[in-house]
Amino acid sequence: MQVGFSRLLNLRSLNLCGTRLLRLPKLPPKIRHLYLNATDIQFSELEGSQSSEDYTLHDLETLDLSLNHLLTYPALQILLKPSKGKLTELDLSSCGQIDKAAIHGLITNGYLDGIVDLRLSNSDVEDFTAEAIAGSCPKLKKLNLSGTKITGVGVKSLVQKPHGMIEELCLNDCTGVSLDAVAYAEAKGINVSFRFPDSVKYGKRIRLS
Repeated sequence: MQVGFSRLLNLRSLNLCGTRLLRLPKLPPKIRHLYLNATDIQFSELEGSQSSEDYTLHDLETLDLSLNHLLTYPALQILLKPSKGKLTELDLSSCGQIDKAAIHGLITNGYLDGIVDLRLSNSDVEDFTAEAIAGSCPKLKKLNLSGTKITGVGVKSLVQKPHGMIEELCLNDCTGVSLDAVAYAEAKGINVSFRFPDSVKYGKRIRLS
């Protein structure tokens, strides 16, 4: 029997973190905060047109899909499309199938236009992606790129973001980032988190001025 929550019309927040469900339950259309991190859900089943009708989440503000290695880009679009511009927090950390092409697709199609807090740790992000984020996410204030391939070049583009300054930037385990790049961001007023194992050397310096 399929688990479903669609009849709970007053439900605003749902946490299914770590559940062993194989199918995404039907959800109430007024839900605002949805936590689906580290599940076994077969997201590809959402890609059928009939299935997608059960997930028209127009009021969604928070969506945590981290640690979902079965999450596909088409399924992600289905979940994000109804709330485009309203979603403010999105976590796609450690989602193996959401590569840089998918992230650029989210940017190009406006899915990140309303995002204030974006988490992409341990994902396929490098400097070109960071530059795209800097140029296309006008409301972004918090960004987590821990464990990505970003270097000082990407950090510089984020610091010089044309549509309002990022306030918090997490760069833990970013081995391509130098201490100079961190200092440059901090000097511009950004709160930077930056640490990784002692056995790993800092990244190369680049010209930041």
